[in-house]
Amino acid sequence: MKSYLLPVAILLFLASCAPDLRFHHKVDQMVADGDYQGAYALVEENREEYTENSAALFYADTGTLAHYAGRPEESIEMLLQAERIIEELYTTSISKEATTFIINDTMAPYKGEDFENVMLNLFLALDYLEIGEIDEALVEARKVDSKLNLINSSYPPDKKNRYNEDAFVRYLMGILYEIGGTMEDLNDAFISYENAEQIYAGNYWLNYKTPVPISLEKNLLTMAGFMGGEEFRSYKKKYGSTNALSLSDKQQKAELYFIHYNGKSPEKVAGAIYAPMPDGYVMKIVFPQYRLRPYNIRSSIIRLTDMETGKTTKAKTELGENIAAIAVESLENRKVRIAAKAIARATAKYLATKEAKRIAKKEQGELAADFVGLLGNIAAAVTEQADLRCWKTLPAEIRIGTCNVDPGSYKIVASLLNKTGRVVRQISLGETTLNAGEKKFFFFRTID
Repeated sequence: MKSYLLPVAILLFLASCAPDLRFHHKVDQMVADGDYQGAYALVEENREEYTENSAALFYADTGTLAHYAGRPEESIEMLLQAERIIEELYTTSISKEATTFIINDTMAPYKGEDFENVMLNLFLALDYLEIGEIDEALVEARKVDSKLNLINSSYPPDKKNRYNEDAFVRYLMGILYEIGGTMEDLNDAFISYENAEQIYAGNYWLNYKTPVPISLEKNLLTMAGFMGGEEFRSYKKKYGSTNALSLSDKQQKAELYFIHYNGKSPEKVAGAIYAPMPDGYVMKIVFPQYRLRPYNIRSSIIRLTDMETGKTTKAKTELGENIAAIAVESLENRKVRIAAKAIARATAKYLATKEAKRIAKKEQGELAADFVGLLGNIAAAVTEQADLRCWKTLPAEIRIGTCNVDPGSYKIVASLLNKTGRVVRQISLGETTLNAGEKKFFFFRTID
């Protein structure tokens, strides 16, 4: 019997090697309290919990926490490491993929969901923006298109992802080009804003219920006015009620952008279906699915108070990137592929157990065969685990707000609102001095 017990014991041990990141509820609490440094340190302390197969997740988690903590250089280092690991995993050997087919998907190195791969570049772009490296930020933003095209090219024609373009990244690219200020930059800014508007109005509204942000409408109208001709007439007719400044008027003011990371990204839980085996035996098949995590804050209003005149200007944030919806839809999009692989794997395990029973019965009798069958079924049940790994430090959504103000010194406060519009609490974003034509970015995180 030892010859039967050994391979089962090995399988059970391997099944137990999936990462157990239960300490993450403490990370969430620290983030809610604004203790990003403490959250970062806690992830570092638990580095071994990620296991070698989840190294990309470790760097993604530390990268986002460093970003929230206002440490963009460190964030860049971590996120680039995560991206390098994932890129290497796209050339994974056939033998490693075969191992995951035999045991379960947790045995494979985690290379992220498609949208997670793109979020690496989005956060890298925001990091570079924070330290004023606009060209590097544009490099990261441009990577998104080629990356999504490459990912989608690996899927059959009838199974392409809905998430094949990113409207928020296009919007960000427009802002980055506008900062450049040359004729060529402004032309590229118009093209980026136009592309962003089309994606929001189409894919993003249809699949993620994310409308075109009014702030994008304003920027598009400003650039269309600069371009003149048919473009301006077309967008003026479409967004005529939007109050947009001309480019020359805009350049006489300071422009502020507020990036609000809000809520907790969804987490993966195990779903199940029941599939009949060739002889009629029914097996339970598990697969991952996303579960939304609740959060109370739904929007934010930023108030800028001129420290000399006392005049107040308000800016309301809008939904720019609905990460939670993208996550849910992306996984739903490939559920059939995941289920097909899980059914094939379960069937292979079941047929292997049947063959082992047949051999055991032939060599050692009915009792041995029953024992082998029991062990095989236990091993199949325990090793059939859904891969629940995911990038938990992402926000549920990225909100964006913008306003144009006269040059001067300002005190900035963000009011956080719940779904009824009541102010839950306020966050001070500090004081700043602004010059004409300057663009400045402020980042803040809420999780409650």
